[in-house]
Amino acid sequence: EINTKQWINEIRGAEPEAEVEDDIGFLNAECARLSEQEEKRIASMNQGRKEASELKSSLEQQIESTRESYQRQLSSLKEDLADREKQLRNHEQKYLEEQQRQTRLRAELEEQQMSKEVIAKKLKELEYQLELKARARQETRGIEEIANKELANINSLRVAFVDDLQSRIKAN
Repeated sequence: EINTKQWINEIRGAEPEAEVEDDIGFLNAECARLSEQEEKRIASMNQGRKEASELKSSLEQQIESTRESYQRQLSSLKEDLADREKQLRNHEQKYLEEQQRQTRLRAELEEQQMSKEVIAKKLKELEYQLELKARARQETRGIEEIANKELANINSLRVAFVDDLQSRIKAN
């Protein structure tokens, strides 16, 4: 019985030892697995860092390329804007010159219209005077004709008077 108890105690003592050994084996396997996972994670992180570094470098290059492109576009746009502003100033100058020319032409036109009106007024006045002269000539011709007829009548009367007087003188 004592041997059995001893043996049972040894088995019971061995069981925890076997369990501990199993647990140690399990824990060693688990440590190996975790260590492997950690190595994979570290490798993955290193790969991620490398990829991130490459991505960062690539993005920096793209940013620099884009910046240079934008700088060229901005420079081109500034030049285009300067050219357009110059054209705008030229057009404004031409517009002002054209306005001045139109103002001058309007003034000349008004002056010519006023001159035309003065000339038209003078022409009407001269036409009226010419018409008066023509009427006066006609009236003068009419008066001359009447005067000629009257003179012819007077002359006929004189001739008749002289003939009558001569006939009276001869008769006396």
